[in-house]
Amino acid sequence: MPADVVVDEREFRSAAPLQRQTLRKIARRLEERPYLGERIRKDLVPPSFRNLPNLFRIELPDGWRALYAVITKPSTREVRVVWIGNHKRYDRLFGY
Repeated sequence: MPADVVVDEREFRSAAPLQRQTLRKIARRLEERPYLGERIRKDLVPPSFRNLPNLFRIELPDGWRALYAVITKPSTREVRVVWIGNHKRYDRLFGY
């Protein structure tokens, strides 16, 4: 069952052109392989994302990262990209 991929428009527009282009390519791969990224352990998930059932990370060019969740319902599966940012923002988000 292919997944619907939804990208937060505000986050997508804030990314640099190379990251947006790469994310478009990755989104096509996530339709078939939604668990492609690296899963983030529950105890490491930032407070703002704890309401999500899971959280995965994908590396983008130039040290950028994208965070996404896989949301499954009885007849559908949705991949929701919830955050895109550079390495500095990523480190701040996770408290490093």
